[in-house]
Amino acid sequence: MLTVLIADDDYRDRQGVADVIASQNWPTICRKAENGQTALNILNNERVDILITDICMPDMLGTDLAEKACGLNPNIKIIFVSAHKEFNYAIKAIHFGAINYLLKPYTLTDLINTVNTAIELCLKENSTSVSAAQHKQILFDLLGDTPSTDQLKSAETILRFKPGHLWVALLQILSGPPTSESELEPYIHRFFGIDSILLLLQENRFALFFRDDTFLEKPAEVNRLFSSCEQEAQIQIGILYSRPIQALSDIPEYYVTLKQMEDICFFASKSFALPVDIQREPVEDFTVSVPELNRHLEAKILSHDYEGALCDITKFFNNLENSHHVSSIYVKYTAVEILKEIFRITNPNDMQKVVQEWVPRLFVTASVCELNDLFKKIMEKIQSSHSGNISSFIIDQVFLIVKNEYMNNPSLDSIAAKLYITPSYLSRLFKQETGQNFMEYLKKYRLEKACVLLKKTNKRISQICKEIGYESSSYFCALFKAAYGITPKQYRDDGKAQ
Repeated sequence: MLTVLIADDDYRDRQGVADVIASQNWPTICRKAENGQTALNILNNERVDILITDICMPDMLGTDLAEKACGLNPNIKIIFVSAHKEFNYAIKAIHFGAINYLLKPYTLTDLINTVNTAIELCLKENSTSVSAAQHKQILFDLLGDTPSTDQLKSAETILRFKPGHLWVALLQILSGPPTSESELEPYIHRFFGIDSILLLLQENRFALFFRDDTFLEKPAEVNRLFSSCEQEAQIQIGILYSRPIQALSDIPEYYVTLKQMEDICFFASKSFALPVDIQREPVEDFTVSVPELNRHLEAKILSHDYEGALCDITKFFNNLENSHHVSSIYVKYTAVEILKEIFRITNPNDMQKVVQEWVPRLFVTASVCELNDLFKKIMEKIQSSHSGNISSFIIDQVFLIVKNEYMNNPSLDSIAAKLYITPSYLSRLFKQETGQNFMEYLKKYRLEKACVLLKKTNKRISQICKEIGYESSSYFCALFKAAYGITPKQYRDDGKAQ
């Protein structure tokens, strides 16, 4: 039964419409409201299929009521009635997709035809909805065990199945927010056709059935799908699709084949659409082993270089992208070992408890991107819990390296590599702790060493220049004069630095 709500402050008009509807033997029940607020209460508490509303009511305009009704039920059918011919009311009626705008006094025929049109639209939509739900259930059942011969025949009839004109695909959200079936369907229908069917299997993983694969043969169209998903829904998707299905009984086998290839989705870093027989190219062995990675993590976490630690983790997992010899399960077990190492360093007393908190979240990740995002959250949480003064230990190490190697022209990059931290982090930390950048410090340290050698030895200036790490005597002399206001020779001859 369809529910029709009649909102009109005039009792005779309200009751008259209800009587006409009752006389037509339509599958309807009528609810009546003498003002906008009463109508809104009914809309809030029960589903209304058709709203017949007067434009001008004492407490609320019919257009305002229609706007609220559409917010509660986007498929509601609106019929406006009014004694006013104002153009702006008609414009608003069009905006809400009104079935009709009846001017009082309207004829009985106009009312019956208008309501009948609304009812037919509702029944057609309900029928389509039931049909789509039935199709989804049949296809969902076919993903499992093969049904009986009779069930297959029934399914072929209901689905209007034609051999070679149906494909099944596995669709995975690679990155972005959790996406529901209803949120993703508009994109699928736009590119695969309105008769394509999407089935939610688990969070961010779907089975997709479609009847035409010409879309997949057009790279520009496929890229439009990817761009639409990325720009409008902020998601990236991976699609693995089967050969054309010749018999519905083949669906379980095809689906199993798709699932065997789903690791492609896990390792992908951007949207893709591939047939199931795609072959992945082998990649070189990993350049960093897990034990080595853990050593790097220990050095960086102890020096509070959380950004550098996260960079190492991301690089490690990105090296696995498109690997043919590594499974997603292996990667996740590897991730658990890395997780244990992180919490052994940062939270040894409660390591087991903290690891147990994060492991379940780790194992439900559906892609390397999600895995990297999870480790980012872990490092952010650790950083926030250790947000005290940054230890000066690492700066002491820099001072020691400069002391021992200043004559060999040590660079910020080379020192950062020795300390297993990123150059950018070391640069920021050095500036924060010393008030000067690294190159300024190194230059000052060398010139101070030159002053000592000039005063305490008889070595030639060119020899001193090389001993403190400069190849060019003229460059050294220019630096010295810029720093002290006199030349190295004048300094040696008992001159005073300015």
